[in-house]
Amino acid sequence: MHSRKHHLIKKAREILKPQTLELLASADINLNGWQILERWSRKSPEALKALESRGHDIFLDRLLEQQQLEQEILMGEAGLESVVNGLSHTEILRLHAVRPELELYN
Repeated sequence: MHSRKHHLIKKAREILKPQTLELLASADINLNGWQILERWSRKSPEALKALESRGHDIFLDRLLEQQQLEQEILMGEAGLESVVNGLSHTEILRLHAVRPELELYN
């Protein structure tokens, strides 16, 4: 795993299997995606483990989906305006009903 990514997922490394971490290291995950993964590992460790048990493709798809959603919110006009007005990323996401916990779909 690339050293710059490695420090971003301290808690996730305690929860996820080495094979999953290897998959993630070669995936198209940006800084926001690594932060999401670490947030999920801290707020929803059981759900993260359950997501991992569904398979690598499902796991990666869900993480990339969340990464895309949060990027669209944060980089959209309203998100950028909120940053200028002093809101944190967490506050902006909360205003758009994005929960910090991992929510699993059926």
